Amino acid sequence: MIRQIRGRERGMSFWPFVITLLLFLVTVYLWYEASSKHEQQVSEIATLRDKLKAADEAKTDYNNRILALETATGFQDAAVGQATADSVKKGLLAWCEKNRANFTVEFDTDRWSPTGSGGKVEKLAGTKVKYLYLPSTPELERLSIETLLPVVDNAITNILKDLKQAGEAAGKWKKDFDAAQAGIKAALDAKDAARAELSTQKSQIETQFANREKELLDQIAAQKAAAQQANAEAETAKKEKESFEAKATSQINQLKSELKTAMSKDKPMLSEGFDGDVLDAGSGIAFINIGKKSMLMPGTVFDVHGSVKGGGTTPVGRIRVMSCDEGTAQCIVMDESPSRPIAQGDKVISPLFSANRKLTFATVGDFAMGRSQLEGKIKDLGGAVSAAISPTVDYLIVGSPASGEAIEDTASYKAAKEYGITLLTERDVKAFMNL
Repeated sequence: MIRQIRGRERGMSFWPFVITLLLFLVTVYLWYEASSKHEQQVSEIATLRDKLKAADEAKTDYNNRILALETATGFQDAAVGQATADSVKKGLLAWCEKNRANFTVEFDTDRWSPTGSGGKVEKLAGTKVKYLYLPSTPELERLSIETLLPVVDNAITNILKDLKQAGEAAGKWKKDFDAAQAGIKAALDAKDAARAELSTQKSQIETQFANREKELLDQIAAQKAAAQQANAEAETAKKEKESFEAKATSQINQLKSELKTAMSKDKPMLSEGFDGDVLDAGSGIAFINIGKKSMLMPGTVFDVHGSVKGGGTTPVGRIRVMSCDEGTAQCIVMDESPSRPIAQGDKVISPLFSANRKLTFATVGDFAMGRSQLEGKIKDLGGAVSAAISPTVDYLIVGSPASGEAIEDTASYKAAKEYGITLLTERDVKAFMNL
């Protein structure tokens, strides 16, 4: 019986080969596990390294135990005849117990389903299971040495077969993983190419938008400049129109003034119509119906107009006030027509007098009698003198140009033309002042 056991043990001298296969399969297993997540790879590689180390220890321990069994069973030297079946079983059980961890492997059934024959399966989290290729120690202890050795041999065969198939599956999974990685890389490359294309299109669109925006801004600027130029031209045209209208108005007023002057021949312009009537005349004396209550002043000169057929009037002479009563004044006849003497009912008028209000005069230029003397005479006759031209001025007395400036270029003359103020010369005024 001992010899049969020894023969079986010699038949198990393939253990070095088994250990080599284990190392190979552990390497394959490491390759298989490389396709898992990074964190699991680190953990499982560390576990496999521990198992490899344990396998090496198991190999050494197994060789030592075989040597011990051979010596104990008498197959070597002096130990021949001393070993028993129980001692061999005991040594084998001890070896199995010590190397039980090497017969325990975890698999992911989502990838591959091992046989697990002759052992026990424990369900772990998710799709993982743990295979125990050796029966439990109590189960092994109930077996005889003849039954125990096939069980151990069967466990070794199954674990080698499963690890080999797991390695092949791992290779397939690695190929699939590499293919998936290649697909992902191709997809990422396509994505990068699409992104680059989109970026190029975006740059082109932005460039087109910027060019279009610049074009529109240039158009707006050009239109704005054109509008400003049009506004400036319109403003210039408006000013030219206003200047033309002012000049036209001035010319019209001047023409009206000249027309009135021509119609009244040598006499001054009428201001407010005739000032009064002749009450009686004769022997070089005339009485008129204007006196102190009308602010008449001695020295005032009046033109006398007589009626003609058709309803008009004509100048017939000139009188000067000598003295004034409340409502009448005595005048001396300065000039009268021989064919038409001054008579009762004739009309009198003077540009230096108004029965309704005090007349206002302004002066421009130089005067032979002096500006201050002229203005004093006007005030003596009841008139007012204004230093500036305004619509309230009745007459502008025009002298000779001062400091080489033409009278027509002075501000007073232009304003008088604009307001339609009647112009008198120094000669006109002297005639009505009896100077």
